[in-house]
Amino acid sequence: MGLVRRSSGSRCSQTAVFLSKILLDGTYQELSTIRRSVAHVAFSYGFSDLGRFAQAYCKRFGEPPSKTLSQVARN
Repeated sequence: MGLVRRSSGSRCSQTAVFLSKILLDGTYQELSTIRRSVAHVAFSYGFSDLGRFAQAYCKRFGEPPSKTLSQVARN
């Protein structure tokens, strides 16, 4: 992730995890309410690697970002 870099210090890594969750929560909110591409949303939240973004998103929400987006398109 472009904005959040992992660090070996525990305080820094706790901060990185916290920021990552906030950013992922923001992308979930946007993907579940607004019709924008996954890439657009990921990049706008500072994620520079779409593969890593999708992996982190899936781990946090149990589904790929494209599935969240497709549920919006159906409604």
